[in-house]
Amino acid sequence: MNNTDKDKHSISQNSDQHVDFSEDRKAEKEKGFIPSRVRYLRKKHKLKVDEICKYVDVARSTYTNYEQGHRTPPPDKMAKLAEILKTTPNYLSGYSDIEEPLNDNLRAILAATNLNWDGQKLTSQQKEQIANIISGYFQTISPK
Repeated sequence: MNNTDKDKHSISQNSDQHVDFSEDRKAEKEKGFIPSRVRYLRKKHKLKVDEICKYVDVARSTYTNYEQGHRTPPPDKMAKLAEILKTTPNYLSGYSDIEEPLNDNLRAILAATNLNWDGQKLTSQQKEQIANIISGYFQTISPK
């Protein structure tokens, strides 16, 4: 147990003192990842850790480190986590508090369309990124 944990533990023992964990949440947001949201969504969707590991293509220990906040997933893994957890990278990163699944209609349209950019056909991954950007945009303009 490090000193910060010891301090929080000793403070929580004394009932007339208030412990403010907002600094912990702020630190999570500054890292660009909120592990508690991953754990919450995994349980909500009744997914097993091994299912997520296989889908995201990471070792169980790596995923566990994500969920415990010891590691922050790189952008490609964050996108895969968002897909399987039916949310957006913005929600997992703390940039949005809207826990909405990505729009399946938009994904179907992008998947069925041969899109080109600057003369080059877009890959599935690029189409997925476009879907995430559009979904993120609509989350920012939607009333809460």
